[in-house]
Amino acid sequence: MPHQVVIGPKEAAGELVSVRLRDGRRLDAQPGEGVLSRVTALVAERSTALWD
Repeated sequence: MPHQVVIGPKEAAGELVSVRLRDGRRLDAQPGEGVLSRVTALVAERSTALWD
C-alpha cells in the first residue's frame, strides 16, 4: 500500500496535510509544500526509506 495523504476540512483550513505511512505511522499535520519537497527528494534519491 502506498503512502496516503489526508486532506480534510481541518487540514485544508490550515493548508496542511497529514501523512500515513505504510508501516502504520501517522505523521502530524505538516505544510503541504514541505511534504511534497520531502517526497520529491525521496524519489530522486531512489530511497527505500518511508520517512525520517
